[in-house]
Amino acid sequence: MKFGEYVAKLNNFLKENPKAGKFETYSATDPEGNGYYRVNYGPELRMTTEEKPGTYRLESLIQEADIEYMKEEDEEFEYKPNVVLIAP
Repeated sequence: MKFGEYVAKLNNFLKENPKAGKFETYSATDPEGNGYYRVNYGPELRMTTEEKPGTYRLESLIQEADIEYMKEEDEEFEYKPNVVLIAP
């Protein structure tokens, strides 16, 4: 799902459920709801080197703190954020 679509769904949900704006936010650990985490952080920009959208694995996400290491490994490396991470 694109981030803009996600935000639109959140805005529509809040419009339909205004009291929910005062509720705590939780994230499921998987689609089956086998665990939950309280969301404590806002979204962050990250970059992935995965080629197929929708197959992003957390270990493939690059954050700004990784840039120097990546440049040591590949002088041509250019940090271009292309995903939004929502972390609990």
